[in-house]
Amino acid sequence: MNKKIPTVIAISIVLITAILAGGLILWQYSKINKKDNQLPETNILEKEEATTNPIETEESVNLIYKEFSYPYPFSFTWEEGIRKADFSLISVSLGERTVPSFISFSSYKPGDKINALTLYFKINTHWEDIGLSLPTEFRILVNEEGDMIAPINDRFNVESLRGDRVYSDQEVIFVVPTSQEKFTLTTGGESNIFFEITVDGAGNLNVERNIEEG
Repeated sequence: MNKKIPTVIAISIVLITAILAGGLILWQYSKINKKDNQLPETNILEKEEATTNPIETEESVNLIYKEFSYPYPFSFTWEEGIRKADFSLISVSLGERTVPSFISFSSYKPGDKINALTLYFKINTHWEDIGLSLPTEFRILVNEEGDMIAPINDRFNVESLRGDRVYSDQEVIFVVPTSQEKFTLTTGGESNIFFEITVDGAGNLNVERNIEEG
């Protein structure tokens, strides 16, 4: 009987030691496993934060854009022969951009980078339902002598505009110096309405129609 007691105690000590050792091993394993599992999670979070930040390109950094709502700051009616159209300036941009694919008959080719003043018009046409081209007679006044520069597109985006329709985002694109922040423009043609586009101290674009018209 006395011999069995030490044997039982010895077995118990071995079992307890084995249990403790096993528990320690499991605890270390779970700690390592938890650490390994957290690493991909951290990487994923970092990637998500990176994708939420806008990717800044040269075009977005160097471009000022302003959109207008009704009543628009500059509107006028253009007429030539049977063609009549109402123009409303819906937005304007100044800065680096890419020459669009519809540009032709210009020294600037689609895909070229330019510093441009771009006017975006909504055009409401009033004539018989036939396709007619609509010239861009807009000009920028360069100096007091009356010298002017023309846009790089001599026609609007739509080559043949139909009658009694509304066209949006019709562009007039001028190549301008990067340092210029004030522009005097005219609609040209018989309308010949003058207006100004300026950059204020806060970096915003403003449009003002001149009271005196040529």
